[in-house]
This record gives sequence, C-alpha cells and structure tokens, in this order.
Amino acid sequence: MNVSPTPRRARAPFVYLVGLAVVSLVIIAVIAVINVTRAGSVVQPPTRTAVPPEAVLSADDTRQIGFMTNRDGNWELYEMTLGTLAVTNLTNDPGDDGFGAYSNDRGAMTFISTRDRATENGELTAYMMNADGSEQRRVTTDLGTIMNLVTTGRFNWDYRRNANGDGTFVSLRDLNLEVYASVRNADGTTTDTNLTRSGSIDWFGAMNAAGTQVAFSGDRDGNQEVYVIDANGENLRRLTDHEGYDVYPVWASDMRQLVFYSESAGQLDGGNLVLSVIDTEAETPESRLLTGELLSIDGADRPLTAGSVTSPDGTAQIYMGWDSADGDWEIYYQDASGLAVNLTNNDADDIFPAWK
Repeated sequence: MNVSPTPRRARAPFVYLVGLAVVSLVIIAVIAVINVTRAGSVVQPPTRTAVPPEAVLSADDTRQIGFMTNRDGNWELYEMTLGTLAVTNLTNDPGDDGFGAYSNDRGAMTFISTRDRATENGELTAYMMNADGSEQRRVTTDLGTIMNLVTTGRFNWDYRRNANGDGTFVSLRDLNLEVYASVRNADGTTTDTNLTRSGSIDWFGAMNAAGTQVAFSGDRDGNQEVYVIDANGENLRRLTDHEGYDVYPVWASDMRQLVFYSESAGQLDGGNLVLSVIDTEAETPESRLLTGELLSIDGADRPLTAGSVTSPDGTAQIYMGWDSADGDWEIYYQDASGLAVNLTNNDADDIFPAWK
C-alpha cells in the first residue's frame, strides 16, 4: 500500500452548504423541519457468523445501500440492491470519490471528491448528485443549488442509527452544519438534540452502540479534527490534532476505538486505503494507520467490525469488517438472528456503508 507522506490541508467542503443556507435564510424560514424516521425494532450487535447470501436475503429484497470502494483502481461510490447483490458505480469518475451521505428523503447524496485538486491547490471539494448518480455537480452558492435544497427540503443528511433505534444526523436547520442526536423515547416519540452548537462545520456524526457517546468531525479548532461528546451534549473532547483532514469517524464494535480517514496518514489518491484508528479511552489518544487485525486494541485474534448502522425498519445491520482470508475490508449484512452475509466478497476494499 502506497501513501503520500505529505498531508495536504483541505478546507471543509461543506462550508459551501453553509453558504447556501445563509443565502436562502428567508426561504428556509418557511420550510417545515423534516423529522427523522426512527427504527422500531432492535437487533443484536454484529457477531459475524458468516453464511451464504441466500440464507438470509430474499431475491425480492429491494433495499439498497451505498458504500465506498476501490475495486476500479480509484475510490468510487457504489450502490447495491440487497436481493440480487447487483451494484452500480454512482460516481464513475477518474478522480477519487467517497464519504457519501444520503439526504433525508434518500433522493440525493453528497460526497467528497479529489477531482478538482488540480484547480483548487490540492484541496478536496464537495459534490452533490441524485441518488442514482445522475446530475453530479460541485456544491456552490449558485442559485440552482440553493433552489434545489429549498424546493426539496433537504436540510437533514447522513442518518445513522444504532441497534437501539437511536442515532445521529447532520442538519442545516440552524443555518450551519450541526450534528444532532435523535433519541427514541419510551412513548415512541423521539427527541432531537443539537450536540455541537458552534459556528464551525460539524458533520459525520456517529453514535456508539450503547447510545452513550457520539463521534464527529469539526473544524472548530481551525482544521477538521475528530471529536467525541456524550450523547447528552456534555464532555466534548478533541481526539486528533493534525494538519491534515480527519473525517468520517465510525465506531469499532468494541465501542472504544474509532476508525476514520486521516490525511496525516496519506492521501486517497488512486484508490489508496488510508484508514486510521484511535483509542477513545486512552489517557493520551494517538491515532495510527489501520491495517487489518490491528483494529484489535489488545492484539487478540477476534473479528472486530466498524461502522455498523441499523436499517430504517430496525431489522438488520450493515457494517465493515476485515476479511483475513483475502486481506481486505468487506461490507457485511446481519439480520436479527445474528447470521451475517459478506455482501461484497471481492479482492478490493469496501468501506463505510450507508442505508439508502
């Protein structure tokens, strides 16, 4: 695996979205806030008892997921239909594209791309597209992009639920990107809480399986870093301190470690796998390049997984796990019985899954 030794500093691409929200302040004021749909069932944490796909998936299953893969020699965003395991390359561009986030209505996706580096001093930029990959366009403050957000009401993005039905989403409802926790109450209602409450760009939230802590990325200290905060909005801590870009933290199944992308370890360019891991409980947290079973904090030979997200109906989970036989990351599906299916099963790296 080759990585670039010199990290580039990149500004937060979603600053453009903040600009859109400010410009459209008057219009946004009349838009109804869209509620987050909560899961009603509870599934068990991943155990990865792998079985053939037909053991748990019906051929008529039309549910879809998105994920990031380097199977084409560079990073692309793919969509998969679970019943057939058929995949579609959504981005299909010579640049590297990843870290996809679906809109609240699942009709659109934002992502980060390297395709403009030649004209943007090496910086990453934000893109938006329809969920089927059509109409890819760089996120700017132009009238067309503003009206797209306003007319579709797409101010909430990147829903991620844990097995208890609680989770996070990112919203522009405050005219700034903020990470919200959405907790299910005993009466079936949900309570949404703005956890970040800052003028910075806070995004890519992820709640642990216990519902006690939320990790996210933010530039409140002048650069995108990884933070963790209690689910009630208290005890904010910064975990990373790098010149490069640290984004998209996801919890490992031990609820202690976070896996994320860090430019301090190298660049995504050309499909490079650049994942870092950090121990949130260490007295002085230090990130390290992640390779395979090293996800295990104590060196034990067990199949730790990362990035688990529960389906909207609460009946299943998808997550990324290391395939020690092939030496790569794969996307797994697990139902309430604990049976798991390797959805990708190829010799490339498939990471950061999301439910459509």
